[in-house]
Amino acid sequence: MAFWSDFLIEKARKYDLSKGEIDLLITQFNEENINQNKTELEWAENVGKKIASYKKFKTGIIKKFTKSKIKPEACEFVSDGRDKFLELRDWLKTEYRNSLVETISDASSTKTAVIKPVESKNILACPYRGLFAFRPEDAPVFFGREKFTKALVAAVSQKPLVAVIGNSGIGKSSVVFAGLIPELNKLANWETITFRPNKSPLFQLANALLQWLEPEMDKLGRIGKCKKYAEQLKTRELILKDVLDVTLKESYSQQNLLIVVDQFEEIYTLSSEYEKQIFLEQLLDVVEVESQKNSYNVVVVITLRADFYGLALADLRLGEELQKWKPENILEMNRDELKSAIEKPAERVGLSIQDGLTKIILDQVQSNPGELPLLQFTLEQLWKRQSNGQLMIAAYDEIGGVEQALANHAETIYQKLNEDEKKRGQHIFTQLVRFGEGTEDTRRLAYYSEIGEENWDLVNKLASADGDLQARLLVTGYDDNQKQRTVEVVHEALIRGWKRLREWMEEDREFRKWQDRLRFRHLRKQSKPLCS
Repeated sequence: MAFWSDFLIEKARKYDLSKGEIDLLITQFNEENINQNKTELEWAENVGKKIASYKKFKTGIIKKFTKSKIKPEACEFVSDGRDKFLELRDWLKTEYRNSLVETISDASSTKTAVIKPVESKNILACPYRGLFAFRPEDAPVFFGREKFTKALVAAVSQKPLVAVIGNSGIGKSSVVFAGLIPELNKLANWETITFRPNKSPLFQLANALLQWLEPEMDKLGRIGKCKKYAEQLKTRELILKDVLDVTLKESYSQQNLLIVVDQFEEIYTLSSEYEKQIFLEQLLDVVEVESQKNSYNVVVVITLRADFYGLALADLRLGEELQKWKPENILEMNRDELKSAIEKPAERVGLSIQDGLTKIILDQVQSNPGELPLLQFTLEQLWKRQSNGQLMIAAYDEIGGVEQALANHAETIYQKLNEDEKKRGQHIFTQLVRFGEGTEDTRRLAYYSEIGEENWDLVNKLASADGDLQARLLVTGYDDNQKQRTVEVVHEALIRGWKRLREWMEEDREFRKWQDRLRFRHLRKQSKPLCS
């Protein structure tokens, strides 16, 4: 059976299964087939079926949770590895707005682990998003941007390119995802695809298109197609405007399409110059075609940090389109809007706020513009410290108020690390900052190979919402194109506000700026086409 175990391992790795999941599959497969005489083709077929069965089961769970507004009572998850189990539990906590999550059975065994949210009469659901952007499903607790949302809804009916431009942390992503998209959904004639450019904007575009056009396709099949389509988009064998024209005519004749490119500045900070230009050409071809129509079937929405607007204007074609279609500039919330963002979400879930607390928060926020993420983080921390369903002034003072809540939280987490973890923590955090040259410092998406296998246990620890630390300072993910795990800081507010991180950055600034330039040159060299 050793040969077939090796064969199974090879196949399972292609599905990104953990070592624990692979071991469990091998055990089950051997038990089911040990006494059966089969040909090589039959064995190979059985291996494929076994993996497919498990992936279908696992995918079914995830789909069950991600369907809009459907939240099951429990989730069964087969794993003998604690990391995967905790990863799922953390994800569940996020989906359930940080409600308590209870483990029913032993996560360290190979048995089925069951996770479910716990209803508690004393703990009301958290209506605040902390450092994370609001999502479409958060629309019921998204307040304060009603006026700007209305302007965006009008904009998508008046122009084919809507650029939402504002400072870092002002809420660009939130107003698009929890404001604009839910409002368009009410009209019932809009389809939406969304993505971040990341390191490979053409791959991300292809992935978003396939998720829209073929939502039932398994992940492995989609990755293969994404790579193929991304390459065809790059060579212009595939033209985005033609794909959309045919698709809308044949399958969505009564629908409009909204293409949301979130964090558009990533084409300047992560993408190669070569791929950036092709991506822009494909996208702007769509805008140009739509601009010739009386009404727009496809509208492109981008969110862009204000300090990158100059770079966007410097690109001749993009600059012309931005001049033609005036951007929607998102400004700081006024006092009434901020008050609404504090009080109305609490009212929605039955939370009360101690008299005088709202005024204290408003006074501090208005004296420090651009601190909307810190406001949400502070409100989330107050929710965690609520007393009998009420947000308290004493808890606000305890966490250091809006100005110090995040920095104090990060420093508290850091001080709980041992000496070895503190040294490794400095290496991790400084790798997650892109040092600006003419722009502000920004967060940087780093890969497993850059951070190092020896540091990934600490990455998981700093990303977890569980355990003693409950850190949530980092966000982990997976890049299908690069086939690597990824990590980034939870929000750029952490870069601006945590004194220790700023000190580390100053120590390494010149070296890291050189390192960033070297990385970019390497990326540019890799993505340039070979001349014939």
